[in-house]
This record gives sequence, structure tokens and C-alpha cells, in this order.
Amino acid sequence: MHRTLCLLLTAILACLSLGCDPRANATANAETRDAAKETRIIALAPALGVILQDLGLEDDIVGKHAWDMALGRSIPAVGTHDDPDLEAILRLKPTHIVVQDMETRVPESLRRTAEREGWTLWGFPLLTLDDIATTTDELHLRLVGEPARDPRTIDPTEHLARERPSARLADAWSDRGAPARAAGRILLLANVDPAGAMGPGSFHHQLIERLGARPAITAGGPWQELDHEDILRLAPDAILLFRPTPVDHHAVGERPRPTAAEAMAALRGIGSLDIPAVRAGRVAIIDHPLGLLPASSLAEVAEEIAQAFEDWPD
Repeated sequence: MHRTLCLLLTAILACLSLGCDPRANATANAETRDAAKETRIIALAPALGVILQDLGLEDDIVGKHAWDMALGRSIPAVGTHDDPDLEAILRLKPTHIVVQDMETRVPESLRRTAEREGWTLWGFPLLTLDDIATTTDELHLRLVGEPARDPRTIDPTEHLARERPSARLADAWSDRGAPARAAGRILLLANVDPAGAMGPGSFHHQLIERLGARPAITAGGPWQELDHEDILRLAPDAILLFRPTPVDHHAVGERPRPTAAEAMAALRGIGSLDIPAVRAGRVAIIDHPLGLLPASSLAEVAEEIAQAFEDWPD
């Protein structure tokens, strides 16, 4: 009798822990799915909108930054980081608001409203390539989570070996070998009149280094204005001009690449300077629509830069 009672109790406990009642399991699974569907995100930074989109979470986004360039047109804009439209945000009933940590702090009114309404407010720094990779993984872990682990095994190898989303970025940002070395010292420009260059501390500067090439500017801040005399002194061996094209993001892989002649013409007065980059014809336009954003789209930007390395004469 005692043995029978023990077996019965053991069976009941096993049933409770493993979920023997199919109806109970179905209800729990349905509740889990419904909870997942209720995630409502406002991406109050263009770069974070791109990252969420790349993670496959665009369907969960109900509001976007006023300057967003990537998310669907049906998603309403709700202001900017420092001037959010609180009335619009309230109407959208978000569960999460993601912002970019910047020198300009998120307005206290948004913080107070988020606390009162029970919204989750997350801030992410996006100053460096590592920030971008970490943010991509962090958003994935918080909003998607890890795949379910098989409870029947205690071997952690498979679980730990699963790739994070940043693995794609690391691969795109890897050393490109001889073509990158052959490019010489590269000047990175975002403007030409006046010349605006990306220097140390910028994620573009870091990207060039990760790809195995050498930036022409090695001192100073992340943004520098140069005159023609400055460029003559730098004497860069190559020039990359970042000039985003306002093209629908779905057509990124279909747009024609700018020619060398177009790149030289785009330099305007810089194209007439007697510098190695102009003499050798090592000039290219990087026209990815999201090429100036600190986002996961920099994986595609890296591929465009690597292609420029391949196309330039030795």
C-alpha cells in the first residue's frame, strides 16, 4: 500500500512538472504566444529601428523616429529623441521604448510617463562598432530570447556554441587582406564643400581599421573640417566619399554602383588636387542609403567598401 501511494505521488508530481494535461499545455502555449504578440515597440532612434528590423522584429514596432529611413511607411512617426510626441506615444500603447544614449538626455517628461504607464524604457550607446554589435545581441536576447534548451542533456556545448546575431557583423567587419593593404592611407569624407572627414573615434574610422586598411587621419576628433591645404598635406592614397542615396531600402542590392568617373566628379574641387588618390584614381562613393547610421546596416556598408578595394588599381 505504501509503495503504491509513493508511486501515485511520483506520477502526479511528474505530471505536474512535465505538463501531462494537454489542455493545460495548450492553454499555456497560447498564453505565451499571445504575450509575444502583445510586444509593442517604439524605436526612438533611426539606428535602433534598423537593428530591430534586421532582427526580424519590424512587425512589433508601432512607432518610429521622425527621421527614420528604414521602417515601413505605415509605422507612424512619434517625434525625436529630444522632442518626443507624448500624445502620439500614449495613443500607440507601447510596451517598450528604445532610445539611443546620447549627449542630449531623454526628456524627463518621457521618463515620467514611461514609469507611470509601465512602459519599459531602454537606452543603448551606439558610438562604436562594438556598441553596435553589443546592442544587436542585447536586443535579440531581451526581445527574442535564447532558443529552448533540451532539458534532457547537461552538455552546455551546443547551447554556448549558438551564434549571436553579431556574428554576421563580425564576419562582415573582418580583415579583407591584400586589397585593403594596397589601398594605402584612406581619407573618409562625408562632405566635400567644405570637406568633412571622419577621424579617430568615429565608427567609420574603426570600420576601415577592422577591414585591414589604414585611415589617412590618425589624430584629432571623430569629425573634422578640412580645407584643400589640409588635404594636400594629408596626401591620401585613396578617398571614400560616403554619400547615401535616398533609395528604398528594399532595393539596396539592385541599385547601380557609382562609377569611378562619377566618384571623381563628386569630389568637386578636391578632384583637381595633386594628391596620390586622384592621380591613381583610387576614389569611390559609398552610397548605401543607411551608410552614415551606427547600425547593423554597416555590414552591407563594409561589403561596399571591400568591393571598392577590389576595384581600385594596384
